Amino acid sequence: MCSVHILFITRKWEGHGGMQQLSRDLWRGMQETYGECARLCTLTQSPFFATRYSLFITFVGRVVVVGIITVWRGGHVHLGDASLAPLGWLLKRVGRGRVTVTVCGLDVIWPRWWYQWMLRQMLPAMDRVVCISRATAEEVWKRGVDPGRVRIIPCGVWPVERSVAIPALAGAPLLLTVGRLVPRKGVAWFVREVVTILLHNFPHFQYWIIGSGPQELLIKKFIQERALKECVHLLGELDDAEREECFTQADLFVVPNISISGDMEGFGIACIEASVRGVPVVAARCDGLPDAVIDGKTGRLFTSGDAENCVKVIREVTGGKWDSKQIARATLEHYGWSVLFQRYRDEVFGF
Repeated sequence: MCSVHILFITRKWEGHGGMQQLSRDLWRGMQETYGECARLCTLTQSPFFATRYSLFITFVGRVVVVGIITVWRGGHVHLGDASLAPLGWLLKRVGRGRVTVTVCGLDVIWPRWWYQWMLRQMLPAMDRVVCISRATAEEVWKRGVDPGRVRIIPCGVWPVERSVAIPALAGAPLLLTVGRLVPRKGVAWFVREVVTILLHNFPHFQYWIIGSGPQELLIKKFIQERALKECVHLLGELDDAEREECFTQADLFVVPNISISGDMEGFGIACIEASVRGVPVVAARCDGLPDAVIDGKTGRLFTSGDAENCVKVIREVTGGKWDSKQIARATLEHYGWSVLFQRYRDEVFGF
């Protein structure tokens, strides 16, 4: 018999984005911890609805009804992102249950004036606001949320079946980046500003880029202009098996984000996806990325936008001794879901 029912409501479920992955991971943790006491409501595709609008209206109607029933009975509703704050505000006024939310960064800083007004009015009403990084928490505090209601719990990873056996990082290292090719990811900057310098240090190194996006043509232009076809390779979108093979071969995972006004990296889940596989990470000290790297244990941080510092850190990492098993172990100790969901259970669902 369930003493308290937990309802998880999320718009982000299908797809390969960080918010979608976080939603699926949270739900897995809820299922493993609360079993039949946990319920899920998602915005998913359906063949029965012809338009996204009709699908969204149906989703709103469903979560309002199920949410009201849950809080009226004294249950707990957890929301998957900040845009659902109006629903949480409503539920706080019609029932005696708790309402909490996990926010990721972009869902907090979206610049529409009416959206920001809505967050300032409604987000402070939540019983707990879980932020995936300190950078995200700082944005939440700016919008009037009581710091006592904020908890910083990062994204997590599950153990993988095997760790990568990394050879000595020397000679011709293979660098890997995974992510959507948008300005804040800094891949175009890295190809334009860093790769040429790296070639002086590692004449035969390889840089593989997994992903697609609006800056793909710009990156191809830089590759052509700087004659980098032999070392920089755009691999496009790959399936899970192909991505896993790339992680297996990589010597170093690079996350070269740059600061973009009105955009932010809430956490950087790709960092821990690499390090849990034993691959050391070199990431920019930008937005929420410092929360995704244990400096000196799972990788190193460099000054965002500073090409010379980036090259310096890459040289130091490739010249150092990194044990793949130790990297994976440190990642699971800090970001393993078995550890993080204990915090959710104690600080979010059990307070």
